[in-house]
Amino acid sequence: MSITAKELAEKLGISASAVSIALNGRKGISDEKRDFILRAAKEYGLKRPLRKSFSSTFINLVIFKKHGMVYGDTPFFAAVTEGISAEVANSGYNLQISYFYGNNKNPYGDRLKDIDNHKISESIASDIKGIYEENVSDVRVEVKGKIIYIIMNVNDGVSKIDAEGYAVKALEKFKSEDLEYYDVQFLITCSDEKKEEDEKAIYPIAGAKKAKGSQIIWSNN
Repeated sequence: MSITAKELAEKLGISASAVSIALNGRKGISDEKRDFILRAAKEYGLKRPLRKSFSSTFINLVIFKKHGMVYGDTPFFAAVTEGISAEVANSGYNLQISYFYGNNKNPYGDRLKDIDNHKISESIASDIKGIYEENVSDVRVEVKGKIIYIIMNVNDGVSKIDAEGYAVKALEKFKSEDLEYYDVQFLITCSDEKKEEDEKAIYPIAGAKKAKGSQIIWSNN
């Protein structure tokens, strides 16, 4: 009888994020811990994901706009999105939002206009990681449409306030004109399986900054 990744984490007495990291082949845990988790997963019948790519960790929320600007204009829709984002993050995934417009043959409308003038450097992930070499074990950056996804895995002992500060500092590695063009979504994880239960509840942390916005809005606050 197979079990879920969360159930496996509970049986092993470790964090769900550690199990997710091991199953998806990501950095953030020791080789010994990874082997231990994979052996246990096989024993309990938990299958490893078929894909280990960055995009396989995303759940896509599709928003269809036939006309007008209904979505995003009211607190209701903002609360719905934040709730979805929080639950997706708590399940070990990342939320990707795609917009489609009913009155335009191009599903992106004119959202990607001038995108060629805002190329993101391929070294941006290592540049961000270099800011906090001792406290951040892994940084991944993916650009999809007009959204920049940043996933940071912090080390043991990093508080929620410090982690959110790292995200703010990471934005300084981008050009100001690019931050005015792209939306930015953050997911901050911690793979330490030795944390107390109340500390485990801190991570993952999900946040987003809209294009031309001045601050990151954290859905976990």
